Amino acid sequence: AWADAALAGRPMLQSLVVGGAINGVGGVVIFLPQILILFLFVAILEDSGYMARAAFLMDKVFSWTGLNGKSFVPMLSSFACAVPAILATRTIEDPKARLSTILVSPLMSCSARQPIYALMIGAFIEPKYGVLWAGAAMVAMKFLGLVAAIPIAFIINRFILKLRPLPFILEMPPYRMPQARSGFRRRFLSGREFVVRAGTVIFAFSIVIWALSYFPHPASLAAEVEKSLPAATSEADRERAVESAYLEQSLMGRFGKTVQPVFAPAGFDWKTTVAVLAAFPAREVLVSTLGILFATGEGEDVALKSKMSEAKWPDGRPVFTPVVAAAIMVFFAFCLQCGSTVAVTARETGWKWAGFAFVYMTALAWVGAVATYQVGIRIAG
Repeated sequence: AWADAALAGRPMLQSLVVGGAINGVGGVVIFLPQILILFLFVAILEDSGYMARAAFLMDKVFSWTGLNGKSFVPMLSSFACAVPAILATRTIEDPKARLSTILVSPLMSCSARQPIYALMIGAFIEPKYGVLWAGAAMVAMKFLGLVAAIPIAFIINRFILKLRPLPFILEMPPYRMPQARSGFRRRFLSGREFVVRAGTVIFAFSIVIWALSYFPHPASLAAEVEKSLPAATSEADRERAVESAYLEQSLMGRFGKTVQPVFAPAGFDWKTTVAVLAAFPAREVLVSTLGILFATGEGEDVALKSKMSEAKWPDGRPVFTPVVAAAIMVFFAFCLQCGSTVAVTARETGWKWAGFAFVYMTALAWVGAVATYQVGIRIAG
């Protein structure tokens, strides 16, 4: 709010600082508390001796895929954030086993996916099917990536990396009381690593996405939009309508309309496609982008749900249905839409494997979304 007011006289700089840098980095850093909470419990499990025993038990689950129990800790950490999880794979001695774990860890449903699930389930699942089905949908989405990761790890290890079965040797530590000092240090180091990644990689991606969604920015467009609005329209609604129009005619908006036919089999319209493209650096950007496209503003969850529910195709069909909402959630459950994860993967394994992870997860996400929509509309009749 301070930056927005201080730069009010310089619209482009205001948009760059507030919409690009602050919102881009802030949208990721906001998940730091959840990450620290998860690592608190991971530290407790490790210091007390229970984590080693969990890894021993999970070795039986992972062994047929070519992995062993040491992959359990990074995959568990990925439910908070894949960035520290990928760093945690350094404890895996075998290079191929470590690489395989890195390639499947981002499939775990991290906290950045939570706002998307909450929006889609709250807007289209709960109103029609009730609270129980809404809760079941949330649980299903949280575990979908884990269910898919196991067979994918088998395919990667068997046919791509050709990883031989590894013996699992683990020293079983004694039970003991967790130490506050070591737990605090672990959380501090993990949190610092996450913030550094958000402050560098995500910052760079945010500036690129801002530029694509800002330019071109003709001054005449605002005047045209304001003329088309009723005289009784409030100042806030006028600003949102203008912002939505600028995003629609931006490079990002035009590109979204161009590639929309690719996402049409999944039931996505051009606005959803633009939001999906804008969310590639960070998944949670989807919600704020939809807020701009539907001219509701940030944080106005009820208004966004209402406008999404009212959106229609040219033939009068609703754009968003429970089936479309499920397809969107499946896409985000599988897709590697996280710039910091891609960058850390590249640093740990090289850009070739980072590119491989991005391509295979994007393809998997598209196939999953299309299958969900096509099967769903046939079941729904």
